[in-house]
Amino acid sequence: MIGEDEELLLIKKELSRKEKVLESLESAQEIFNYEHLVTSALNSLEVESSFFDDAMNELRAHFDSATERFSALEDVDIEEVLNRVEEISGLKRRYGSIDEALAYKEQKKLELQKYENIEVAKSDLQDRYNLLEQLIESLATEISGLREKELTSFTKALNSYLKDLYLRDASLRLQKTEYSLSGCDLLSIKLNDTELSKISTGEFNRLRLAILALKSEFMSKNGGVLMLDEIDANLSGEESMSVAKVLRKLSAHFQIFVISHQPQLTSMGNQHFLVYKDGTISKTKELNLEERVHEIARIISGENISDEAKKFARELLEAHK
Repeated sequence: MIGEDEELLLIKKELSRKEKVLESLESAQEIFNYEHLVTSALNSLEVESSFFDDAMNELRAHFDSATERFSALEDVDIEEVLNRVEEISGLKRRYGSIDEALAYKEQKKLELQKYENIEVAKSDLQDRYNLLEQLIESLATEISGLREKELTSFTKALNSYLKDLYLRDASLRLQKTEYSLSGCDLLSIKLNDTELSKISTGEFNRLRLAILALKSEFMSKNGGVLMLDEIDANLSGEESMSVAKVLRKLSAHFQIFVISHQPQLTSMGNQHFLVYKDGTISKTKELNLEERVHEIARIISGENISDEAKKFARELLEAHK
């Protein structure tokens, strides 16, 4: 309660001086044994003694009050007082003040009242949960049905791209999985019954390009930007050219940025930018026709550019005008 700490500290102080005060009061009681002598002396002097009587009565009242107060402390357990003082000090350290501790208590009482109604709230929430679960299951089932319906045509279209990219046919299968924002289906893809984890990097990149190209067909009305980093890495010249052709087809609807170190894909672009170092600064430069011939020839034959490399580079560029 508010003020309890001040009251307990006062009791603690009173207990600490109780013995000394009571001993002092007991000694001072002797004064009352001589009260009648003082009154008699004042009367003999013909001095009104009422002032002395009043003083003695006030003194007696003080002594009686003090004796009564300290006697009331006989049943007080000093250990309990000290423990309670420490508890209150702990509350003040934790909450700042007794007022703040009581405010926190009231807040928790209100929260407890809410928890007392939790069974009713829990029942309502369970009903809502059940309804939402049924709705999710219904929508997921509907989505799965639509996916199954489109899977055959999707597989056919994907394999058409894979054929252009010199890859084996892919097999696709929908598997049930945990519910997520995408429904409850997991699309499993294999290349000629080979797990994706076992195919080469080049095969994986071309499969990824085929899926990207197929996805891009459905997005072609919106257009967009594709950024590809060495999509033709680890491919043969023929395979690299197949990748270049697919990207050339997609460029009708998309702005495509490609980083490549292969002459086939490099020659297929509408623009060719060279990235080079100038000191510690990276710079880019758009190449004209002759500069493109020189750069593609360098890709083919290395720093010592041969006439054959230049001839082949020019033929690649002219073939794709």
